[in-house]
Amino acid sequence: MNVDSLQKVIATTTNDSIRIMTMRNLAKYYLLHELKEKEGFDWLDKAETEARSKKFYVGISSVLLLRANYAFQHNQLGQGIAYSKEQISMAANIEDSVTRKRTLMTAYGNMAGIFSNNGDYTTAIDYYLRSLFIMESMEKDPTAICVLYVNITYMYNLTEQYALAEKYLAIAHPYLPYARPDLHTNFWSEKITLAKAKKDAGAIRACIDSVEKVLATIKFSKKQEIDARSLLLEMKADYISTYQKDYAGAIKIFEQRIVLEKEMGSIPGQYACMKSIGELYFKMGDYAKAAGILEDTYQLSTRDSVMGTAFSTAKLLSEVYDKTNDKAKAYNYLLKAYELNEQQSSEKKLKSLTFLEANYQGEKKEKEITALTLSNTQKELAVVKRNRFLVIGGVAAVTIMVLLGLMYRNTKNKQIIAEKEHKIKTDQVKFLERQQQVISLQSMVNGQETERTRIAKDLHDGLGGLFSTVKMYFSTLQHEQASLKGNELFGKSYELIDTASEEVRRIAHNMMPEVLMKLGLIPAIQDMCSNISAGKLIQVKLQSYGMESRLNASTEIMLYRIIQELLNNIIKHAKATEAIVQFNRDGNRLMVTVEDNGRGFNLQEVDDKNHIGLETIKSRVSYLNGNISIDSQQEVGTTVMMEFLLNETA
Repeated sequence: MNVDSLQKVIATTTNDSIRIMTMRNLAKYYLLHELKEKEGFDWLDKAETEARSKKFYVGISSVLLLRANYAFQHNQLGQGIAYSKEQISMAANIEDSVTRKRTLMTAYGNMAGIFSNNGDYTTAIDYYLRSLFIMESMEKDPTAICVLYVNITYMYNLTEQYALAEKYLAIAHPYLPYARPDLHTNFWSEKITLAKAKKDAGAIRACIDSVEKVLATIKFSKKQEIDARSLLLEMKADYISTYQKDYAGAIKIFEQRIVLEKEMGSIPGQYACMKSIGELYFKMGDYAKAAGILEDTYQLSTRDSVMGTAFSTAKLLSEVYDKTNDKAKAYNYLLKAYELNEQQSSEKKLKSLTFLEANYQGEKKEKEITALTLSNTQKELAVVKRNRFLVIGGVAAVTIMVLLGLMYRNTKNKQIIAEKEHKIKTDQVKFLERQQQVISLQSMVNGQETERTRIAKDLHDGLGGLFSTVKMYFSTLQHEQASLKGNELFGKSYELIDTASEEVRRIAHNMMPEVLMKLGLIPAIQDMCSNISAGKLIQVKLQSYGMESRLNASTEIMLYRIIQELLNNIIKHAKATEAIVQFNRDGNRLMVTVEDNGRGFNLQEVDDKNHIGLETIKSRVSYLNGNISIDSQQEVGTTVMMEFLLNETA
């Protein structure tokens, strides 16, 4: 993420919603990626303050979501609940139904995660099912479906309700190929849990094969790939040790997992692998090696407070020393395991009490706010009653004075009303003129696209077909008249016809690209970027987020033309070596950014020719009811930001 670009947008944009959402995104980057709390919360506070002052409820909800997630990740459960509850109440103010539903869905999901983390799986499932009820009333989003159904499966697996877990996981499976890559790992993790619960070796082997196929075919980020490989190694080690009794082979796999866990920076994961290796040496009867690695595991896990692994390791060490007849050590480690179990139990109870207290305090605070509001209302009512008597006496005296002034004001009011009527009529005329401009613009744009489609079809089917026929005749003539093969004029004519045929095909493709019609906007833009980059004068990259579902055809065509015009301007005028096109969709909000590192320009000094190009882009953005912001600095580059409110349910 380019921090400078975000700060530039915040400083220059005149669109309140873009500025607020950009501040929120900058805060998220500082908090989650840079781990800079001060900077992150400074920007988050600014975003929330402005969102509340503007009554921009989508922005307020987005800030509360980030606050709730951050509190949950840092075990601040009371705050997490409070933020999520406020987000739920805030949803009622959001006018757009799709955004309102998404807000409620994410808030309920957060509440479920908080209760799940505290071990209250029943309440967690209740909140997940509330989120599911909302999601099922919306347009199908593969990623959202997989996230929710896999989370519900996880809950049912934890509570050993395997039939329900299998039911929800089966619903998620058809959507998995179209969902976010990391969800494949989560899905197969729950699938292997079900297979192990049934002790079904064939199902476990099938899971292993599926994860290997996923790793070979899905494009993961580095961290996502490490997670998937770690899961695969865990599955393989468990399979060959349980069903093939190949303990030595399983040890080698766990040693590979330790390397991955170190790469991920997971200390608990490393110690869990070390404990598993010690357990395998124990099963092999090599008690000396088992004791050595388990002693190391116990020391490290107690030092770093990985209490679950410390407990299970101490218990296993007691069994190892019992086998070697070292009764003193066996008893010592059994005692340590007992103490650790008691400590874990006490900590769990304390955590549960802390959570209940936090939840109670949150509800208590809500009740106090409600009671305070009621008290204030009652006080205001008492004041109103007292003032009413004073007003009645004053009204009688004032009425006489008012009657005297009515004759004067009547004349004056007639004049004012006449002026207002004139202003209203003037405003209506202006409004109708603007409406007519919009209708004219829509008609012009629709006419342009219809004409483009017709010309492209005529070029491809008519002139393109004619060139193909001429090429066929030339080819036939060349075979029938052998003397023509060496004729230079004939050869050049054939080459010119071939070139003209390709040029007609290229022009037809540019006017109405086939990939846009068949595959959609993002593949068409990617094709455009690849074709431009193939020339090696400029490299154009495409980034897209939340664009899994297609938009309606007219919107896709218009966005394609906008990007096409912007990239043409960059190629012709910017002298840039790099450009980035970014689509970022959140519900029915779409932000599109086109950025280059070219020579930039002064917006006040744009010549007529370029001015026409910019006006065309602005007219297309207006057609989609969007906003556009252009920032350009000479010798630095140009950034064009556009925001659209999509009239779609996807």
